Amino acid sequence: MSENNNRKKAVSLFCSSGIGDLGLRANNIDTVIACELLPERMRLFQHNYPKAKCFCGDIWGLKDDIINYYKDNFLDNPFIVIATPPCQGMSSNGMGTILNNMKKSIRPEFDPRNKLIVPAIAVVKALKPDWVIFENVPNMINTVIEDGDGVINIIDYINRELGDEYVGSPRVVDVADYGVPQHRNRLITILTRTTKGK
Repeated sequence: MSENNNRKKAVSLFCSSGIGDLGLRANNIDTVIACELLPERMRLFQHNYPKAKCFCGDIWGLKDDIINYYKDNFLDNPFIVIATPPCQGMSSNGMGTILNNMKKSIRPEFDPRNKLIVPAIAVVKALKPDWVIFENVPNMINTVIEDGDGVINIIDYINRELGDEYVGSPRVVDVADYGVPQHRNRLITILTRTTKGK
């Protein structure tokens, strides 16, 4: 067990080069673990956050390492887990279209990147952070994934897996409303397991 200082801790999944983690650092939250698929982005993240433990590769194979490293090195639960999985796979086809195609015996094509929410939620369930933020394109709210029981909307999957311990909901926001000099809509899903949201 390496430390349990009073600073709040974050786990950043799909971290890219760490631009999103700047806001955490500005608010005295240390990103102690990061995970990114692409080595060049991970190297830049490591340069910007030299004290963070960086896991480079596919989160499906690294999720247990991430969980074990955190539990082995920190006494308290993380303050926050942030996850911004790739958005390129967020199809414009909603649940209705996919179910209609399945009835016609037309097998729908599911982008495997959309299922990256599954290992991300496994990390959340194991580490039990006070806060969770999922960020993606607005169409995430219409995206479905294959599940052991069939097909499920991603937001419904999040609620099913975390709803017993977390409260919150998705909202589409325009980053221009928060001082960013461009209009860019994102779906932000914020969940908390604390009674006062602190």
